[in-house]
Amino acid sequence: MHASTAFHRDDDERESYGLQERYISSCSVQSKFNSLTLPVWTTLITNTAYLSGLLTLDFSLKKQNSKYPLVALYTDTFPAEGHAALEARGIPKQRIEYLLPKTGKDYSNDPRFYDCWSKLTPFSLVEYDRVVQLDSDMLVMQNMDELMEMELDGPEVGGKGNKVFAAGHACVCNPLKKPHYPKDW
Repeated sequence: MHASTAFHRDDDERESYGLQERYISSCSVQSKFNSLTLPVWTTLITNTAYLSGLLTLDFSLKKQNSKYPLVALYTDTFPAEGHAALEARGIPKQRIEYLLPKTGKDYSNDPRFYDCWSKLTPFSLVEYDRVVQLDSDMLVMQNMDELMEMELDGPEVGGKGNKVFAAGHACVCNPLKKPHYPKDW
């Protein structure tokens, strides 16, 4: 699935804080910027199966000259060798809780869908001006910084505005012809 979600937390303060640096060199977002906020790309990583995709996503964002950092949102299941790879490349990371609904659902046909619930976490990351959630298997072919800069309603409308968040489509296809996918995919 290829989806991206953007939402706005605060007014555009990043220029007043001098946050025009191209990339965050620290592996801890908060250690470098303390309580300052900034727009970020985020992606979820729970295991090393998607690590090469995350590294490619980070590389492609940088290759397309994005002004904004990619923050890897990791759960406790992400192993030490994965952390070492992120740190070696200076990719900021942030621990998040692993989310699952209280009423269980069997995803044994496609276990990767257990991790998808944790992709809801960006909606709770109030420490950033804006968050755009990207899948770790995306390849950025052109600069997408306009997603960080498009006008969305601010927090003062309490989620009742017309542009509270923006979302892109998900890939609803079934090239592997998996029988448990909806028939119209």
